[in-house]
Amino acid sequence: MSALSRAIETHQIDAVLMIGGIDGYDSVHRLYAERAHYPALAIPMICLPASIDNNLPGTELSVGADTALNAIVEAIDRIKLSGSATQRCFVVEAMGRYCGYLALMSAIAGGADYVIIPEQPPGPGWHEHMITVLRRSRDAGRRTSIVVIAEGATDTEGHPIDAEHVRRILTDDGTLRNITLNFPNAAASTSAIVGGGSGNAFRS
Repeated sequence: MSALSRAIETHQIDAVLMIGGIDGYDSVHRLYAERAHYPALAIPMICLPASIDNNLPGTELSVGADTALNAIVEAIDRIKLSGSATQRCFVVEAMGRYCGYLALMSAIAGGADYVIIPEQPPGPGWHEHMITVLRRSRDAGRRTSIVVIAEGATDTEGHPIDAEHVRRILTDDGTLRNITLNFPNAAASTSAIVGGGSGNAFRS
């Protein structure tokens, strides 16, 4: 911290503008907390929320979150369109760290059958409940099943839940054969594409 304080004095920095996510917020907070010990840090500090995770305090929607959400919804729409002919089940893992905003909102907008988010970890027997919901959806006439998972999702005991885990449950090669949906071609779809989504009018 002392080296940073000297650098601010040496370069005559008058203010700090942080554009970033939760780690950037934490760094600025640390600078602010050290003002009493380093007078050079007593300068204006501003945080501009920019994170697709949308997990930042004091803001309803951070820069990048809407673009990422639109990218996921577009991916789900494409999956539904191409998968309807084969009646497959798809698992989409959305980014967001330990915030389920992208997973939840994309599941609602994309018409997913089931969603798992960190803020509401499923309890014991969650896989049976998931399969019951998917079966009910198929019985109602839906040709494609979509399960959306936030990348930081866990169950109530802290066990991670990811796309591959759910895929194994939904296929015959999993360990829970007694509750399988018997979709031998269930597919796991990851979320790396959301970081490079196109801009849109809402964000602009």
